[in-house]
Amino acid sequence: MTDRDFNIEYLKTWIGKTETQEERSCEQPIHQYYGLLNKECRPREGEPMGPMCHYFFFKSKVNQDEIGPDGHPARGAFMPPVPLPRRMFAGSSIEYEKPLIIGERHKKVAVIEDITLKEGSSGVLIFCKVRQNFFGKDGDLALSELQNIVYREDPPKTSSVKVDRKIEAPSKTLDCAFKKTITPDPVMLFRYSSSTLNTHRIHYDRKYALEVEGYPGLVVHGPLAASFLAELALEKKPGQLFKTFQFQARAPLFDTSPFQIAGKPTTNGIDLWSLTPENKISTKACATFIK
Repeated sequence: MTDRDFNIEYLKTWIGKTETQEERSCEQPIHQYYGLLNKECRPREGEPMGPMCHYFFFKSKVNQDEIGPDGHPARGAFMPPVPLPRRMFAGSSIEYEKPLIIGERHKKVAVIEDITLKEGSSGVLIFCKVRQNFFGKDGDLALSELQNIVYREDPPKTSSVKVDRKIEAPSKTLDCAFKKTITPDPVMLFRYSSSTLNTHRIHYDRKYALEVEGYPGLVVHGPLAASFLAELALEKKPGQLFKTFQFQARAPLFDTSPFQIAGKPTTNGIDLWSLTPENKISTKACATFIK
């Protein structure tokens, strides 16, 4: 498929499209997430929910017959009708203004900020930038997130997905101060999918992941890998609060092998990485803290 097969200018008419939702937060999905992280101390109603927990609310409520073949809601409503089969979470930039309090009614305003087309060695790519602003009960902005969603073509049926080796540095040359091993499995991925209501089949349907999308195993969620990095940063800065947290996906992680997470303090915060079993950077992240 090339850019001549669809109208990028038509897709760009989705730029500026907004979606507003209101929802009362609750303990259950947050406690499920803290359980996945093996954290005994869990916030209660009336307390701050903690970073990365906004992913557990404002989930799609579409009917079953509005679900696409990959498990995502069919495109063309809020998200543009990109005629490429693959959808991936490529990265995010989060700014924390004030905590979201469990049990309060919150509002999320999402807007599509940009849609761009690129062609590379893997074919046509469509990047969609989505801004999501979360507001607390008082109406003040609590956090703002800019997500980068990428759409791409399927690989040839005769080949499987190849991890991009044109990524930054192997771990043996990575200047990190601390490391930790994460061992993913189908139960871990299912628990995160259920907490976030992520119905993308690559995370739980092994037959689909291998035979349709060509992966070697179930795919670890990009936000889950980033959440492990966020927790690692918070472990190294106990009692401190995030000011910003940014992450970019470079290569997929799978449930077939353990992977490592690593970090290094900087003058402004902490730089972080997740590493594939081949010692390549999978996720690159950085965190800054409120002084």
